[in-house]
Amino acid sequence: MKINLGKMGKLNISDSGNGPLEQILKPVNEVIKPVNRIRTIAAGALLLVIGIVLVIVGGVRLHKMNAGKYVEIQATVIQAETRYVRESNNSESEREEYSAKVEYSVDGQTYTGELSTPGRYQEGDALTILYNVDRPTDITLPGTGSSYIMLIIGGIAALAGVIMLLKNLRRAL
Repeated sequence: MKINLGKMGKLNISDSGNGPLEQILKPVNEVIKPVNRIRTIAAGALLLVIGIVLVIVGGVRLHKMNAGKYVEIQATVIQAETRYVRESNNSESEREEYSAKVEYSVDGQTYTGELSTPGRYQEGDALTILYNVDRPTDITLPGTGSSYIMLIIGGIAALAGVIMLLKNLRRAL
């Protein structure tokens, strides 16, 4: 009898020839192969769906930013906050998160809103923001980096899902 660790960490147990162990394992292996294929197909489909969703959300965000729905404006920080957040439940390390409450004017009307910021601001600081022309209370910080990241990660995930599905479907035929 041989027991070894094969490709991708799969355990291979074999008997030399057609011994009793080989006869027992053959039906088990016949059951396991389709289950593994189904799991791989499900993982590929999940990657494909997640990838498509990320590409759509990233694309919509980019389209909104580039379609003139958001306009750049100067805001004033009226309150700044720094929060200390634990990295995980078990961890003792903390990271800082920054937010700023800002005040800005659109067509003579004053609005306030809160944003998560990449850095620390102080009360009275000027901050460039984008507001939605259809809903001036909808504000964000300039920069479309996260939208591009969503598009790239979504594209890679979708491509990996398609490859996984095609490989398994080809094997099934």
